[in-house]
Amino acid sequence: MNITSQYVLRTLAELVVLNESKQFTVYSQLLLLASTMREDDHSKLKTVLDEFVKEYSLLSKFDYADDKIIIDISENFPKPNDGSYDPEMIRHKLIRRTLLYKLYQTYLMEGGIHASFTLANLASILNSDKEEILRHVQYLEDEYYVKYAYADGGMSTTHITNPGVKLCENRMNLFDEFSALSLTIKENDASEKAPTSNSLNERFNSNYVSEERIKELNQANNSKYDLSKLTQLLKELNSSAKDMNVYAIAMILRSIIDHIPPIFDLNTFSEVVNNYGWSKSNKELMSRLELSLRNIADSYLHTKIKKKEIIPSPTQVDFRPEIDVLISEILSIVK
Repeated sequence: MNITSQYVLRTLAELVVLNESKQFTVYSQLLLLASTMREDDHSKLKTVLDEFVKEYSLLSKFDYADDKIIIDISENFPKPNDGSYDPEMIRHKLIRRTLLYKLYQTYLMEGGIHASFTLANLASILNSDKEEILRHVQYLEDEYYVKYAYADGGMSTTHITNPGVKLCENRMNLFDEFSALSLTIKENDASEKAPTSNSLNERFNSNYVSEERIKELNQANNSKYDLSKLTQLLKELNSSAKDMNVYAIAMILRSIIDHIPPIFDLNTFSEVVNNYGWSKSNKELMSRLELSLRNIADSYLHTKIKKKEIIPSPTQVDFRPEIDVLISEILSIVK
């Protein structure tokens, strides 16, 4: 089971406890945000839920109904590890995780500025009231993850801080911080269809960058720029992905985005993101490289040794669609 599916499963387990029922209805926006997915990732969520029905038999069925999803869990759905869990704490942490990730999504959509959002507007999907939302926002501010921008008609309009961004960049840490339910996720029996490996053993099933893209760069006859370093970085990226060298992948990706701005007649990758004529969707992809990738790579490069280290999974450095779009645009320029 891949890491995204695990996050959806953990969120569903929290909702099972809170609803005290094998069948319940949840806002799709809540399930997406609480599972640390984009709010428009409905097709991806449906794929995960379908996998839970057909491959893992964790759900009996699910049905989309407008902006809500009806969930019907099966007898195979995993039980919490500890019977002494506190439903109230599960609810509090679920709300805080959702609020924080909503701010993070707003931050990404606005291109990496401290974009504000009135978090009290999420009260309905969280089955809460504005006063309770304000209390959770205050908690997040006390922990330095968010900051009040201003009070809007008594509702909390806030923005995410740098510590909040860094926490959201590493979804595993976000769940560790804001999830109060311990769950063991078991793989299928050998007699059943083999599931995908867990996050710590995930491998990229293909080259990180298409060999065809690298070949096109090698064949590009460009007198203005020498593309040999770029192609070598891409080859080393594929080699690192094959051997699952997660730290190396992040550092090579960081080198690539710092290396290529002059091809766009710009000095920094931030300028490439904001000043080049991307389509709206491609600009959002490039923003992920500038914001998510850069923060992840910085954390790998500059974090000092700890008493206990958690080795990152390949999921954290999976920017393959973004890199493919970037290389495609470079090819359109240099050819």
